[in-house]
Amino acid sequence: MGLIKTLAKIYGNYFLTVQGVKVMKTIKKDDNAVVGLGKLFIADKLMDTARWLIKPEERE
Repeated sequence: MGLIKTLAKIYGNYFLTVQGVKVMKTIKKDDNAVVGLGKLFIADKLMDTARWLIKPEERE
């Protein structure tokens, strides 16, 4: 089960990072500042989730 969990974390981190970068690239195309700020917020959350996903699990 450890291998599957590791692969899922790596893929999840890659997917979320790529999605965050795609959102950041489209920010400069927006004319509306509110939409740009919303996309920046979404990209930040995607990157935070990717960092959280790749963290090693805390052992007790």
